[in-house]
Order: sequence, then C-alpha cells, then structure tokens
Amino acid sequence: MPSSLNFAFPDVPPAVDTLGASAERLIYVDPDLALVRIRQLLEVFVAHVSEQGPAVEATDEHNLGSVLSALLPTHVRGISHGTLRTIARACNEAVHHKVGHRATDAFAKVARDQIQAIHRVWTTWLGQTVPFRWPDAGSTVATTVAERHVALDRIEHQVDVVRSDRAVEEIDRLPKLPVGVTAKDLALLRLRETSIRRASDNHQGLPPVPADPLALEVL
Repeated sequence: MPSSLNFAFPDVPPAVDTLGASAERLIYVDPDLALVRIRQLLEVFVAHVSEQGPAVEATDEHNLGSVLSALLPTHVRGISHGTLRTIARACNEAVHHKVGHRATDAFAKVARDQIQAIHRVWTTWLGQTVPFRWPDAGSTVATTVAERHVALDRIEHQVDVVRSDRAVEEIDRLPKLPVGVTAKDLALLRLRETSIRRASDNHQGLPPVPADPLALEVL
C-alpha cells in the first residue's frame, strides 16, 4: 500500500513513493534531511526521464549537474532546466552544509518550498493536476505551528513577489495559536510576522517581481 501522501504515482519507480514518504515525515522535524530526500527525488526523476527518451550521455553519471545538462537542450514537457537546477541548488546547500555552520531549522522554509516544487515537477511530467497535501505533523500543536508557517510562506510570497499591499492583513486574521507552543516556535513565528510586515511597508508602491519563465511557481 502506498505510504506517501503526494508521491504514490502509478508507473514510476517504487523509490519515488519511498523517498516521498520519507521527505514528508522529515519536513517538520529535520528539514535539512528532508532536502536530502528531495534531491534524491530529483535524481530519480532525471533517471526516469532519461529512460523514457533518447539515451543520455553525461560526462559523469554521478554528477547531477552533468546529467541535467545532457538531458535535454531546454525543457521536458514544460519542466525547464531552470526549475530542476533551482531545486538541486536549494537541496545541495543542505546536503553539503557543515555541522554547526547553520542550524537545522534554518532549512525549514527551503524544505517546504522545494517539496512542493519537486511534487509539481513529478505531477507536470505525469500530466496530473493534483494539489500538494501537507502531512500531519504528529500532534495538534505541532500541526498548527506547521500550518502557520505554511500560511506565512504564502503571505510572504504575496508581499515579496506579487507586491500585494493587502496581503499583510492576512496575518491578523490567522487563528490563535494553541496552548503548548514552545517559546522557540513562538519566537520564530513572531519574528517571521514582523519581517513580513516590514517588508510590506518597504514594498508599498513597487511593481510585482517579473515571473521567471524557467521556474515553476511553488505557491
């Protein structure tokens, strides 16, 4: 029986379901390791696509960048090299970061963004339009905190990219956090809210950021 909420696709290597389930379990508790799994999902995607089309000759079959360069000149079924490379770069920082150089939770937002991105890559390739479903964080409090971060991700995107002057008002409409949220989680959420509010003030009157034609929208 499939174990992943988002990567249990038919007619793909079984590793997709296994790695997807692992990334979903790790996304809240160990986001840097989740990014390792996301990179592996990308590697499986590249291998799978290579098997479906003309043979790919790469200078180093173990070098993801080399394989991506050899895969196709520009894109495959609407999935651009830019999109794949963006995921690879984001994951590589977690894969190669030195212990003590960066706190594990510093990768939390990157992991949330990239698990959605790699899901979009797979569903686009397979011709599906299935929305990403966030896994349960394991407890009511943890799930609420995780959902709050996802909501702030969305608001932050509206402020930084869309340049919406009203998006910041959504922060005040978010539900109250339950009793039991740790001081560390609460401090991080408040810091993010303050940062988004300041960014909204700074961006007032500025035009939207031009869309990158090589990247798939995450949010």
